[in-house]
Amino acid sequence: MSTERKSFIIYTEWYDSIQELTLEQRGELFTNMFYFHTNNKTKINLENLLVKLVFKLIEPHFERNIIAYDKRRETSKQNGLKGGRPHKYVENKEPIKNLIKPKKPLDVNENINVNDNLNVNDKENVKGKFLPPSIIEIEEYFLKKLNVENKEKSSAQKEKIAAKEAEKFHNYYEGVGWVVKGTPVAKWKNVATGWYNKIGKFEKPSKPAQTENLTGAQDFSNFIQSSISHE
Repeated sequence: MSTERKSFIIYTEWYDSIQELTLEQRGELFTNMFYFHTNNKTKINLENLLVKLVFKLIEPHFERNIIAYDKRRETSKQNGLKGGRPHKYVENKEPIKNLIKPKKPLDVNENINVNDNLNVNDKENVKGKFLPPSIIEIEEYFLKKLNVENKEKSSAQKEKIAAKEAEKFHNYYEGVGWVVKGTPVAKWKNVATGWYNKIGKFEKPSKPAQTENLTGAQDFSNFIQSSISHE
């Protein structure tokens, strides 16, 4: 798997671990990060024990982000080769018959009332076509809600949940033709909100990781000693 990337993400949750390093050790750590994302893994220097411990803590996040990105890119590539995602609903091009002509034109007040009844979310219905969302659009929607409503989880946990649930949501409704109880979906975000509200409903709460309660130099030192004893 190629790890060459033009950019990578650094999470603020790593700050407590990184701040315990000296300036020289921080420079070595960040240099290793750039080596990792430029296909220069052989140049990564982990001779310093503290640098090695912090880098090994961070490395799995980089690998998960790369796998998720490659998966989304491959999905988009396959859809492109097929001419894009097929439309589930075909716009009716037949002329509408038996139209009743109004006896008199609408006045200004009536026009205003009609326009006021249309909102932004009805644009898809006005056009007469529903375009199913992509997995990436669904993932971004779930991640946005997680960032607002679920602040106790880490950024990596939120991304993992959003990616997993987005794929499940998309696959399910693609399979049933974007229909809910026999009615075609008009606004997918309304359906996605209901799906989101059920995320984790039947999951047992997991115990908080011990390392999340570490604060200060002494706690970081205890974390290092614990890590050494497990190697």
